[in-house]
Amino acid sequence: MKDYCIICGFPKEDDICPNEPWHKKGRPYDPDLLAKGSFPEPKIGQKILAPSSLYLHRGRDDFCGGMATISRIDIRDCGNPYNNIMVMLEERPGCWYNWNHLNEQQPVLKAKYGENPGEAHKDPDYREEFNRDDGWMRVREER
Repeated sequence: MKDYCIICGFPKEDDICPNEPWHKKGRPYDPDLLAKGSFPEPKIGQKILAPSSLYLHRGRDDFCGGMATISRIDIRDCGNPYNNIMVMLEERPGCWYNWNHLNEQQPVLKAKYGENPGEAHKDPDYREEFNRDDGWMRVREER
């Protein structure tokens, strides 16, 4: 199976990403590659860093970010090329991510999670005050 760069999604050649010099400058891509229309497409099974998500009114959906695996890809012509590609992660079924946005976040997520990020996983909070169906958080009064 081909290995892909976790920062930009490009296929590695001999364990080296073609955008490595740009990663060191804090940019995910070589601008010349983008000008040629070489924006990387996601691949099923590709590893990518996912951000954490914490919710005040639906804690049951809390998610701890880290290394995740792309499980589904949806490509549609929606009139805006930036929003044409959506991906779902194996660790968070039912939640779609904008591929281009997620891909652009990789340098920031890599800096946040470090060289050896943990696996992304669900981290539900089932406390009643954080799972209100009316959309508002209610806090118990202290006595």
